[in-house]
Amino acid sequence: MIWSTFVISTGLSLTLTPCVIALLRRGQVYDQPNERSSHSRPTPRGGGLATALAALIALAATWTGASGPAVALAFTATGFGIVGMMDDFHDLSANLRLIVQVVLGAAAAFLLLRGTDLSPLVHGLAMAAIVVWLMSFVNAFNFMDGIDGMSIAQSAVAGAAWAVLGWASGESFLLVAGLAQLGAAIGFAPFNVPVAKVFLGDVGSYFLGGWMGALVVLGLRAGLTPEAVLAPLGLYLLDTGTTLFWRIRSGHEWRRPHRYHVYQRLADHGWSHVRTAGFAAGIIALCALLGGLSESGSLTGRIIADIGLALTIIAYLDWPEKSRNEISVKPLPTGGDRTCDPRSPGDGSPDRLGGHRRRSESKPFRREG
Repeated sequence: MIWSTFVISTGLSLTLTPCVIALLRRGQVYDQPNERSSHSRPTPRGGGLATALAALIALAATWTGASGPAVALAFTATGFGIVGMMDDFHDLSANLRLIVQVVLGAAAAFLLLRGTDLSPLVHGLAMAAIVVWLMSFVNAFNFMDGIDGMSIAQSAVAGAAWAVLGWASGESFLLVAGLAQLGAAIGFAPFNVPVAKVFLGDVGSYFLGGWMGALVVLGLRAGLTPEAVLAPLGLYLLDTGTTLFWRIRSGHEWRRPHRYHVYQRLADHGWSHVRTAGFAAGIIALCALLGGLSESGSLTGRIIADIGLALTIIAYLDWPEKSRNEISVKPLPTGGDRTCDPRSPGDGSPDRLGGHRRRSESKPFRREG
């Protein structure tokens, strides 16, 4: 019964996505390309509604255990997803999004901690930490949703990793939720790769970010090691974190749109979106494997795996420096300066490879990536 979660989620995602695309086209909900975009033609945005419905229905149909984790997960992901959907249809101000995210994060933290036996002080600190974590990862996921297949790769690999981790550790809810996430991502993939017919939109990136952020909390609460739970998200977290740190340190206006993420620089160096997303998927899978080794019970093995995990992320962050010497990129004619990261020269042009960047990139406090 548990494994049917994957079948239901995949089938629903495959079936619902064309319906959502038709609705988006009818409502003229398109992502318009701009100078920072990685796509060259208007593309429907908001397809993540199909992935959200697929994951939620699959979870509701197959999970028969305690309702607490399911309610907390569904509330967190749905709440953030609704905020994203409102932003897809009606541009919300940065201040309003911030306020809503704080309120949602606090409500989600309450549900995620319900039933724990913590002192008032520790409970309050845990609540604050979860709010910061959820807001950080939801926005990091949103920032990284920048080329065809990238966030689908993250969602699919992380879902598979957590499903295996849940199966190996006996944490059935993590297994079911991971399978629901995996199926929703795979069902959406044919419409997003190799050239997107539809984008996840904020509804999809907010929903998946909230879903994964909540699963991390539930996994840690179940007693799993931090490496095992967090490693599948390491690439997204550190790509966003290091890019933001570098921009602030360099005196850049960190809220302004840019093309300094590792995956963007790889694309600007001539990598196709399929190659870039596939490369990221491989790194995410390797991180997940190394993180999972922390559950082996061997301290020596855990230390070695942690070192391997750190080296893997460092190699990913430095990869654009290697790739720029591998591929010669012919710049496109431009009417202004579109120079990419000065640390890794490239033409920095808006994508000629068929990927996407949201029309909302032109607004501050939106996507960093």
